[in-house]
Amino acid sequence: QHTDGYRLYADGSSIIMQAASPRGILYAWQEWKRRGHIAAGFFKEEVPSRSFRAIHIDLRYGFWHRERLKEIIDTLIELRYNTLILETENRLPLTRHPDIVAPEHFTPEDLAWLGAYAKERFLELIPLQQTLGHLEYALKLPQYAHLREVREQPEKEPLFYPGNTGANHYHDFDEICPCRPGAYELVEDLLDETMAFFPESRYIHIGSDEAWNLLYCDDCKARYGDKSKLLIAHINRIAGRVLEAGRIPIMWDDMLRHMGEEELAQLDQRIVLMPWLYM
Repeated sequence: QHTDGYRLYADGSSIIMQAASPRGILYAWQEWKRRGHIAAGFFKEEVPSRSFRAIHIDLRYGFWHRERLKEIIDTLIELRYNTLILETENRLPLTRHPDIVAPEHFTPEDLAWLGAYAKERFLELIPLQQTLGHLEYALKLPQYAHLREVREQPEKEPLFYPGNTGANHYHDFDEICPCRPGAYELVEDLLDETMAFFPESRYIHIGSDEAWNLLYCDDCKARYGDKSKLLIAHINRIAGRVLEAGRIPIMWDDMLRHMGEEELAQLDQRIVLMPWLYM
């Protein structure tokens, strides 16, 4: 039986909940609470169809304070999710790059509360820190503009604009140049602080999706000459840092879909690939 499954039944004098895990007992209790009353002879068995049941929330689109986060987490548990992938963007209380931090952001106390609240409800937190593209919140700032892959674009922050793949956000300058001095210092600082703020997370998501400007600049063309070669080198370096910290790296799969078996074999095989699609 799935460890998150449960049995809930009534024998006339007692309400009985059986499960192979504390999370299963929580699900049984929620079902009992939802029904309000169960009569003698009632029996229900629920077994989740998948062991990994995650939802991805991107804080680029808004920031939620504790009361709203409690509502969201409680709803996720009721829906039998067991994992929350939280793309934190510039919402962490960064100390190495405080100039990146958004006005509305988590405090260290908020993050400690979030970790404890999720743990009490058997919800695993996976922080997502982008490490290649989708770094416009830093690269839009003049002091980081020299780290962009596309450096001739104006530093003025553009408006969002629609594209045929959904809403494109800052894709002209959201990507670091791996060849620029200081680029890895920035992304590795962000990654290190993210891991420190989520000390109990087994997995660390390193993003790496929609890096459409790979090999744009002359420096990258001269050093790597091939998009796949550049991407493999970058991903292995970032994943290695996560692995050295005792965590398991996850990345989005879209930038790897064009690669053949020989190229994919060059990636660190300990990386977990997470597929996604436009809906």
